[in-house]
Amino acid sequence: MSRQWDDVYAEVSEILVQEFGSSPESVTPEARLMQDQYLRGDDATDFLGILMSKYDIDFQNMNFDRYFHGEYYGLRDMYYALMKKDDPRKEPLTVKHIVDVIVKGEWFDPA
Repeated sequence: MSRQWDDVYAEVSEILVQEFGSSPESVTPEARLMQDQYLRGDDATDFLGILMSKYDIDFQNMNFDRYFHGEYYGLRDMYYALMKKDDPRKEPLTVKHIVDVIVKGEWFDPA
């Protein structure tokens, strides 16, 4: 089944808004999931789980810790979260990349 990028983007955006409380105007292709949409820990895991179920995508080869904090994190992680600052130890993962993964049908690392 071929997936159209614009359709998938609209669906992913709706998931972020409806399930995770993102504001519609904040969900753009360039929006970063942890840094801009504030997905961390269980929320990030739940988001990926929804995508796995809906699109049959395997995220097994994805290094979760490369992009997201876990549910329980230390003082430095809490500082970045509370101050809404970017954590230089975490790479950005954008909405665009997630949509590209879904359209391709499998996980691949961002370029």
